[in-house]
Amino acid sequence: AAFETLGYYAAAGVESADAQIQTVGREELVAHGRLHVDVADAAGALRSGEFPDENEDAPTNPLVTKLQLQLRAVGVLVGAQRAKHGRRLAALRERYVEVCLSLREQDRLLAFSEAAEKIRREREAAA
Repeated sequence: AAFETLGYYAAAGVESADAQIQTVGREELVAHGRLHVDVADAAGALRSGEFPDENEDAPTNPLVTKLQLQLRAVGVLVGAQRAKHGRRLAALRERYVEVCLSLREQDRLLAFSEAAEKIRREREAAA
């Protein structure tokens, strides 16, 4: 059941990766395409349950075992999560910088407000 869930998430990762493919650079696009194919292969194999070490009638590839497919799917999922968290962290950092700049501007305006109030009081006292 755990590996069926893994296959489900691997397939879900493929769909979400398609939406992100337009925002990556050329080199990332090539690497992303390879990952896309790897995840699709791993997810399909996990869903079908056809692995060389379990089903002798299935076409066998001695280089690709169930464990390798599972590890490939896990690796792709980890990479997708890392990229997702990296984007979220970058967005949070950008928002943090915006808030800091806004607070500095507010502090500057408040300083002028306090200075203006002080000048107004001094003028009233002088008059």
